[in-house]
Amino acid sequence: MTHHFHEGADSRCAPLYGHSVADALSYAATAHVCQSRKGKEHEPYLTHLLRVSQLALRYRETAWPDADAVVIAGALHDTAEDQGGEVRLRDIAWRFGPRVAEIVEACSDSLTVDPEDKAPYPARKRHHIASVDATDDAGIALVTVCDKIANLEEVLEDLALLDADNREKYMHVFKGRVEGTAAYYRGMYRATAETAPAKASAHLRRLVVQLFEVFNLDAASIDDSSLSPGDQFYAHIKINREGNYKGR
Repeated sequence: MTHHFHEGADSRCAPLYGHSVADALSYAATAHVCQSRKGKEHEPYLTHLLRVSQLALRYRETAWPDADAVVIAGALHDTAEDQGGEVRLRDIAWRFGPRVAEIVEACSDSLTVDPEDKAPYPARKRHHIASVDATDDAGIALVTVCDKIANLEEVLEDLALLDADNREKYMHVFKGRVEGTAAYYRGMYRATAETAPAKASAHLRRLVVQLFEVFNLDAASIDDSSLSPGDQFYAHIKINREGNYKGR
């Protein structure tokens, strides 16, 4: 007996997500086709986008009216920032709706097309942490958390293969190096801890603790509430006269 399969969902099942999720994955694959992971020229950037959307699909609340939007935004969260700025954001809004564009914009620390036009690293990251901290939007918090989880999983996986000296060298691929990068992830965890779904937040916290422990940093500071997340990030890193990070 010959079976014929047709494109689309089986009419006998209840779809767990809409067709726009597949459309977004295809859109992301096309938009980022020439982009590789930082420091890994042969690894497609798409690997990160797939992981973020997968985490959003896992941790979203299915009762949310925008449950698909967070998965779509997970796939597209870097597309405006890395592939076209404001023009790209408008295209995302047109194709996938204003809610997806809203989350993508909130997850972008810059929408300038030319990387040279971006604000200095510390000020840009502080502002981004503060803007995430200021919102009570669970969708924005979830996609932000999923992005940080995906990044930290990869960093920790790489660090596990290195000795102590080479771990420090590895971190130089990031503008924040050791201290600035750790402070950034701590700030983002604190900014989203009360808004993102609990399981996603706990996942991120475990990874931040691991990063701090790898570099013998003060893990107790991860839960420090004496400063706002953005101010805590800025207060704990060294900055030169040009406003750029310097230090370990």
